Amino acid sequence: MKHFFSLLFVAIFCFLLPVWALAEMVDGVYVESQLWSQIQKESNPRESLVGRYYAVDDMYRTMLSQTGTVPSNTSIIRTKQLRDALRLRVDQQKESIKPYSRMSGFLAEYRSGVLTSWSALDKPCPQMYQLADDRSYALDIPTSLTLATWLMESGCGRYRPGNGDGIFQIVSQDYGTGVMTTGLFIVNIYDFHALSSNKRKRWQKIIGWQPITMSYSDRDYETIVRHGSLYNGLSWSWRQGIIQPWAPSYVFGKLNNSYSWAKKDWLLVRMMKVMQYELGQKK
Repeated sequence: MKHFFSLLFVAIFCFLLPVWALAEMVDGVYVESQLWSQIQKESNPRESLVGRYYAVDDMYRTMLSQTGTVPSNTSIIRTKQLRDALRLRVDQQKESIKPYSRMSGFLAEYRSGVLTSWSALDKPCPQMYQLADDRSYALDIPTSLTLATWLMESGCGRYRPGNGDGIFQIVSQDYGTGVMTTGLFIVNIYDFHALSSNKRKRWQKIIGWQPITMSYSDRDYETIVRHGSLYNGLSWSWRQGIIQPWAPSYVFGKLNNSYSWAKKDWLLVRMMKVMQYELGQKK
């Protein structure tokens, strides 16, 4: 419910913004620079920036659908200018902290043992990359984790699986079935982030380990193993303070010869495929 009101506020704010811009006779690029100054003062500027981009993008698409063509309408033109300027700002901010060197180092250390063919990122994940990357940046979690989990749990599809557990298969939630809209995706990824964070905090208290730190620009082998173990289920070794998954294939599937029995590649391998894709998109 908190996320609903947050998104509603952003939508209302961005709906009024082009009207104000029109009244002031300024273009969308100027408005974006003023908006960016305001965003930087907020408690979570990443989330605010990404949220405003998607609100304006949605409004622009709605305006076009209502007119049927791209008219020479001042408000629509300025809305597009604002949308494009926000898109550029989001991309610039992400690019400034993309951990390309860390990705390269991770691949150099672990890729050589992978048993499955090193193919391109599974379809339709590349088409979903920008959406997953934007929201991962906003929540400060690795894009490779978001996209790999989405791929593993529901094939990167823009639909709600028939069991109602959503694209990240969160059994405590009921998302219904049918098309996965952008708004529903946002709810799903918020829930994914909240579930993961809560599990880490809970087990940190139980076992007494050091905090698990994972961010948009930082991830390592041990942290990924711990995350996957908590997300999918812990083995009984946790009683000795050892964090390993109940189902090893979920984390290690096809990583190396020790996991050759797994039916397919899983979290670590699929995260590496996302990292490889990201390196290929480097600007």
